[in-house]
Amino acid sequence: MATQQDFYNQLASIYDPQVQSIQAQQALLPAQAEAQTSALEQARTNAFKKIDNTASARGMTFSGFSPDQQATYTGATYLPALANVKLSQNQANLKLIDALNGINANRGTQAMNMYQGQQNALADAEAKRYAAELAYQSKVDSARISSSSKAPAKTSLAEMKAIDSQTLGSKMAAQAGRDGYISPATYAAGKQQWASAGYNASEFDSIFGGLRNPNNKAYSLTDKTTGQSAWGS
Repeated sequence: MATQQDFYNQLASIYDPQVQSIQAQQALLPAQAEAQTSALEQARTNAFKKIDNTASARGMTFSGFSPDQQATYTGATYLPALANVKLSQNQANLKLIDALNGINANRGTQAMNMYQGQQNALADAEAKRYAAELAYQSKVDSARISSSSKAPAKTSLAEMKAIDSQTLGSKMAAQAGRDGYISPATYAAGKQQWASAGYNASEFDSIFGGLRNPNNKAYSLTDKTTGQSAWGS
């Protein structure tokens, strides 16, 4: 039986290429930012040269014009553009991280749904198998009782009940859990088989009460007076 992790691993061929594509985009971000920064550096160098040439043409080489204009360019154009490159890189990386988280979440959800589907299918199959087994056993028991009633009486009702209780008790005890008790579903199925054999349902509670977990209130008990079912331990 596959575990949820097994299903998660099975989805690798679907989701791994998506993850790898995003990781490749992340790997390109530093180079893109470096190229944009280099372009800004070149633009600043060109702007500084233009400022120097303008100052020289106007005869203002030593007037302080160039440093002032270069400082203005740096503060108003270069630094904001450089900050924008870094901001854009961070925003792009965060967007890719969100995409990765979404892919991993989708993969986990799909794996969980596949596992739950498997568990539901197994539970349905087990329920059908158990119901079929009970139905078959009920027919066998009914046929045996019918045959016994037509034959000359050799076994008393009390003796037959003792034999049937021992047989049914052994069958249910074989399905007990580690705590030594049977489940409410097994208990209910046994009571149905007991009643189908023609015995009193309230007697079943007395005879097989030791198989019930006293801390579990989910067992269906039969009132001795009214014959009605109620929940209790």
